[in-house]
Amino acid sequence: MAYTKKTSTKTVESKVNSVSENNNTVKEEMVIEPRVFEPTDLIPCRSIVSGPLYIEGARTKTLYSWADYDDVQDIEYQDLIYMVRSRDNVNIYYPRIIVLDEEFISQSKALTDLYNSMYTTVDLRDIIKLPIRRMIEEVEKLPNGAKESLKGIVSTMIDGHELDSVQKIKALDEIFGTKNLLTLAQE
Repeated sequence: MAYTKKTSTKTVESKVNSVSENNNTVKEEMVIEPRVFEPTDLIPCRSIVSGPLYIEGARTKTLYSWADYDDVQDIEYQDLIYMVRSRDNVNIYYPRIIVLDEEFISQSKALTDLYNSMYTTVDLRDIIKLPIRRMIEEVEKLPNGAKESLKGIVSTMIDGHELDSVQKIKALDEIFGTKNLLTLAQE
């Protein structure tokens, strides 16, 4: 009996750019492979628990500690991926910590879905009501899915005349790379 080695395939994202030179179209293909984490790579995580938080790594037995709410500490990939794969892990799925590495999040469908569902429309609208500096800080902390939702909410609020602060719209335009301020100016 012959032995066949099983191989895993990597997901590859391709992007095609067209460049026109003397009426000849040249296509350049750029391949972006997802990051492959090493077991000892450190992933930043933010505590969302008031007061101290201690988590023991299941693989390394390292004690990770956060001093208070909003404190950021690094967790080794091997410990963090174990927590993510354990569907009943309270630290990840209740959650007590938020993973800050977007590449790590994007490689886990469960984590992506969780973070996208964590923020309700009311929560996002409350962020917009904050003073400008605080609003900017909170928006930058949001996961990408929540930022996309917030973009839509901001547009709706501007169209409905609920958001008319030029300074806030200008700050949000800078963060999102949008031009909502022009929409306000056209009215």
